[in-house]
Parts: sequence; C-alpha cells; structure tokens
Amino acid sequence: MACGLDLELDDRTAVAPRPPLDAGERVARRSAARRRLRALVVAVTAGVVVVGAIIAGLALAELGPFAVEEQPLEAATFTVERYLGQPEVLELSGVATLTSAAPAGDRVFSPDRMVDADPLTAWRADATVRPPATDETVDVLLAAPAWVTAIAVSNGDHHDAEAYEASGRVQRAELWFDGDLVVGATLLALGRQRQLLALEEPILTTAVRLSLVEVLAGVRHEEPALSTVELRGYPATDDDVPLALERAERRPAAGSLVSTVQQGPLSGRPRDGADQGS
Repeated sequence: MACGLDLELDDRTAVAPRPPLDAGERVARRSAARRRLRALVVAVTAGVVVVGAIIAGLALAELGPFAVEEQPLEAATFTVERYLGQPEVLELSGVATLTSAAPAGDRVFSPDRMVDADPLTAWRADATVRPPATDETVDVLLAAPAWVTAIAVSNGDHHDAEAYEASGRVQRAELWFDGDLVVGATLLALGRQRQLLALEEPILTTAVRLSLVEVLAGVRHEEPALSTVELRGYPATDDDVPLALERAERRPAAGSLVSTVQQGPLSGRPRDGADQGS
C-alpha cells in the first residue's frame, strides 16, 4: 500500500520510488525529532510552572479568585450608662482634603480653615487637580477615639453674602466611619447658617470622612466650599478605647490624601446661633 504503484490492472502507471535514507540521515532525523519533542516538553513544563507560581501567589496574597470576602465588623454598642450628660465638641488632631483652591487676594482656602473656629474663613476645593470621576473628600481626625453623635457644618463660603453665592455648596455627602460604616447625609440650602447632621445612633470612631457626592455650583466657582466642620459626641472611655483603635486599624475611615494635613490640636467651640438639623 506504500509502494506507489497503481494497482488498477487496466491503468497501471509506474511511480518512481523515493531513494532509501542512509543510516546517518535516519539518525539525524530521529535526533531532530527528539530535540523538537524535548523543546516542546520544556516549553509546556515552563508554562505550567509559571501558571502554578501565579496561582500560588494569588492564593497566598488572597487576591483574584482566591480573595477572601471581608465580612463587616461587628457593630460597636453604645452603653448609655457610661456616657451621661450632653454631647460635647470633640477635640481634633488634624484635617485633610483631596484638593484645595489657591489663595485669592488675602484669602486662603486651606483645609484648616474649616476647623479654626472662625465662620468667616472657608476651605474650597479645586476640581482642576482632582482625578477624573473622583469625589472630593474631607478627612476629620479626632485627637482621641470617641462616640460621634452629630456633625455641625457651615455649608459654603460664609465670609459674606457675595462669597456665599460665588462658591459651590454640598448637596449630598457620605459620612464614613471606622469599620466601613457609611451614613448618607443631605445638606439643606439654609444660607449663611450652620446646620446639624445628627446620627440616629452614636458611632465609635477615630475619624470621619466626608465624601462630597453632589455639589450645587456657585455663580463663580463650581467647587464646593465649607466654612466649619465640627464633630460632637462623647470621648470614649474604658474598654471602648482599645476597641476603637482595633476597628480603626482594620477598617479606617480616613486614608492617605494628597493635600497637606493640618496637624496638631485643633479644637472647635460652639458659636452663637442655633444649629439647623438635616
């Protein structure tokens, strides 16, 4: 069946057979075939090793398909008997924002202007240096762990009526606390007066992040401005302190920001006038 000869009796055609290979050529061809097979085996083995190493790395790092789904932290329970009296203005250790507008004339719009106990100063964001599709954030850091009950905010630039109309104002924000706790907040258009964002239950935390989700643009500036941000509540005591520190280490509310953080003791004080709730 391999001689190449047409076996049909009525139409035989001779086909010249291939000359037989000599012994050397047969050895050379077998050697080449073995080399190709060895190269294929090595390539496949290397690929398997690389893929195995990648899978092992992902498994060890708990990434990709091996990522461990993080469960929410157990809620910290506020014990009323430990904290009597009225909530107080909490001492701060720092404040930071994602961006800040450049000074204009004799006015400075750095983050510390929100916590300097002066309603006539203000911080204002700068959208031109913020990454696309990124909400502006304000991180307020407590000097010590505390149960936060409310956040008092002067929304917009309260320097004067013209400044208030010129700058943007926050319409909706997300309040982040240690432990991945998020509370939605809607700020009202109350003009140049402070409003109180009261929490349904006190929340144990070491910091609060305000993510400014929706902003009403001003007549001159689209970026939001805030004149005051004040945290109120009860300084944590007893076992609540290490619990707060542990929660902050595992799921911190505030992360690293590119804007300079104003460090050192920062204390707010109540100002004249009633707070408006939202």
